[in-house]
Amino acid sequence: MKGFPLALLLTGLLLWSACDDASTVGVDLVGEQGAPTTERLDLATLSSVPYDDVTGGATRLLTGDVDDPALGRITATSFLDLSGTFGAPGDSTIQEVSLRLAPDYVYGDTTATLTLALAEVLDMWDDEGLTADTTLSTAATPLTETSFVPTDSLVTLTLPDTWIAENGDLFTGDDFEDAFVGFALQSTTPGAVVGFSASASELRVVTPSDTIEYQITKTLSTLGREGSPALPPDQTLLQDGVGPTVQFDLDLSSFADTPLNGAVIRFFTRSETLGTLPPHFVRPTLDRVQIVLVDEDDGEPVELELDDEAIDEDGTLSFSSAALRELFQQTTFGEDLYDALELRVAPSDNSISPLLLYTPEAADDLAPEVLLTISPADQ
Repeated sequence: MKGFPLALLLTGLLLWSACDDASTVGVDLVGEQGAPTTERLDLATLSSVPYDDVTGGATRLLTGDVDDPALGRITATSFLDLSGTFGAPGDSTIQEVSLRLAPDYVYGDTTATLTLALAEVLDMWDDEGLTADTTLSTAATPLTETSFVPTDSLVTLTLPDTWIAENGDLFTGDDFEDAFVGFALQSTTPGAVVGFSASASELRVVTPSDTIEYQITKTLSTLGREGSPALPPDQTLLQDGVGPTVQFDLDLSSFADTPLNGAVIRFFTRSETLGTLPPHFVRPTLDRVQIVLVDEDDGEPVELELDDEAIDEDGTLSFSSAALRELFQQTTFGEDLYDALELRVAPSDNSISPLLLYTPEAADDLAPEVLLTISPADQ
């Protein structure tokens, strides 16, 4: 029965995470008992697993179609909803409506000419908790489209006059947020997946006397992959958005009831082993990764972020939070507190950036490792 221990653990880990300096944990105990020792152990398991990333509510919209020579073809469609108030007089004539998108990410050929189409979403939706495999209904025929290259600083989609004539009352009426349900951004040409900043993009409505900006308030990116990644035999893949994530575990049975003064988990990464890229092709790699505790035994899955760290310049990813140490301490005391530990990317980041991690089968200096600082037994 994990529910009660896990509830206590969540409270305890949050308190540990709030410590100003995790390195001081256990100092008093070490001072009483002598110098601690460090024990190294290998991970018991590490593997990539499918994962439906949460992309609803992210700060970036992903759209496009890219064929990565090592990781396969990845496609992306994004959806957005808007909020705003029509500030012009109620009888103002709407002269122009345009969606102005600010690119802030590209994966693929930076010189490719891409075609972006804008279509209407047909049903009401809420972005909270939506994952990358979500399906939303859209109109069969796009309203408009435009061509651009991924390095453009602004991409503008201008709505046709016929749409403005039929839908002008959406803006001049009193219930825009209920009457308007959103747009879809669809790529019709391959070459790259492009990200657009939701906060820097807007829908602009122009009247003879005013220009009104409507802000993006809901977002969703749906993602898919065709083909299997071609990976080196001693590495596994973590990829944002489209997945997979990486699950791992360690065997602490030989440390039963052992006081832990610290814990470090270290992974080694080397994404350049994916091979040479075509000219003008960019593949941004992840620079931050989380460790997340997952427990699914008591109905609704419980997920808790234990640590969030940047990857060093030499490709090393190290986790050493007080919350992580406390989790391992409770495990050595016999508590069965989780089903899996996973490496993930913060949902708000929203990219398709990959990271290759060496597995336990790699050479000793590249295989992931756990370092436990052990408080000595009472003298």
